[in-house]
Amino acid sequence: PMCSGYRAPRRWPRGSGAGSGSTYVYDVNGNFDTLCNPGMVSLESLEEEDVVKIKSMIEEHVQLTYSPLAKELLENWSVALSKFIKVMPDDYKAVLQAKKEKIRVAV
Repeated sequence: PMCSGYRAPRRWPRGSGAGSGSTYVYDVNGNFDTLCNPGMVSLESLEEEDVVKIKSMIEEHVQLTYSPLAKELLENWSVALSKFIKVMPDDYKAVLQAKKEKIRVAV
């Protein structure tokens, strides 16, 4: 498996933003990197578009569920943000790079 033994905190929703192929993990304990298979995924720093997407998802979650945890994350955004990790499957990353290369060659 790509990552094993990791469970999101019980209070945290299971949705992870994985629709794009990548996943965002809120690593509250700071040990997520020890639970992943580095042969299958890369753990990446967040880019600005990731930050915007994550914050937007949490804001929507607060509006829909009134989650006190999500509200707390937004109230302490700089601290919360430092605990998010982007998990990118290596196969998906290769596909994205191939698409970028194909576009670059075509231009």
